[in-house]
Amino acid sequence: MGTAPNPDSQGNPSPLKRSRRERWISDMTAGCIATMIGIGLTFGIDSCVDRQREKRELRKSMIQAIDNLGERFDDTGLWLGKILDQNRIYEIADSIYYSTGDLPDSISLKFRTTIPYIKVSAFDHDFEKIFRGSYQLWQLQSQSDSLVYYIGQCYDGLNTVEATCRELTEGMLEQIGLINATKHFHRTSPREWTLALLTDPQFQYFMSIRWGKATVASYTFRDAKTDYERNVVPRGEKLSK
Repeated sequence: MGTAPNPDSQGNPSPLKRSRRERWISDMTAGCIATMIGIGLTFGIDSCVDRQREKRELRKSMIQAIDNLGERFDDTGLWLGKILDQNRIYEIADSIYYSTGDLPDSISLKFRTTIPYIKVSAFDHDFEKIFRGSYQLWQLQSQSDSLVYYIGQCYDGLNTVEATCRELTEGMLEQIGLINATKHFHRTSPREWTLALLTDPQFQYFMSIRWGKATVASYTFRDAKTDYERNVVPRGEKLSK
């Protein structure tokens, strides 16, 4: 029967006890290190997965925004086009009438069918609100050469043009209603209908203001559309690859 090792004369643990304690400390240390590495890897992998998911979501959002902008440019372009058509036929009829004192039937008919045409945009702006509300995308807004920046610029331009189109459309409806309330021309011939508006001072003033606002809107639309075609679409094509 062996005897347990005793401490040496200076009270230090025996070599066997020291060996066991060192092994225990070594095992504990290794275990802690392994645990920390495992936790670090887990968080690192999760973080990497989150970043990849965010990138996919951002990429998807930007592609959807580009499509959304394309549809809105088409819709707003048609709306603005109708307003410009109304302005043009008014200028033609006004010029002919006040230079000759008469109106050809073709001009009267064109005036009668163009002026009361109302194109109201019912485009949904919810996607734009969601896009602008994205925190990750907002962080990129300060980068003046980023796709997000140019998308935001296009939305700003479209919103300005749409607001002007809405104002001018509602103004035309209001003017026709006010004049019809006193002249009752609504059910008259195209010629009488046209002359009722052409000779009304209030309508003349309204159209002079309307022309200027529509011209400014057309320049704004042109610049925004150019920005879309030059800076948004090419970047979007690269994003889709």
